[in-house]
Amino acid sequence: MRSHPRRTPLAATLAAFALVASSCSTWHSIGKDRPAEFIAREKPSAVRVSFADSMLVLIGPALQGDTLLGLAKGDPSRHVGIPLSEIRRLDVRTLRGSTAGKVIVGTFWATGLALAIYSLFHHDPPIP
Repeated sequence: MRSHPRRTPLAATLAAFALVASSCSTWHSIGKDRPAEFIAREKPSAVRVSFADSMLVLIGPALQGDTLLGLAKGDPSRHVGIPLSEIRRLDVRTLRGSTAGKVIVGTFWATGLALAIYSLFHHDPPIP
């Protein structure tokens, strides 16, 4: 009889932890006063741009002069350039929230890391 080594579903575990962590993130306003400094310093993967009557999420935001550039979420082939004068508010996703929520997410991540390390170094001997 052949034995199969026990395999920890590492990818599934890490994906679950990523979902938990992302579900705890919220949009947080960075204001409109100094978006160039914020984007250069923090390099966010996405920003939510609010206009007077609509909203748009830009992936890979960058500033060129007085224009915010990026790819429209949902249509990544659509390059967008928005004059800063048309922007009412800029938001980024952050893990801001309750301390208890941060502790829970941190515990999940630490557990996932421990499981990943354990699965890399622990091998069950084959059953004869």
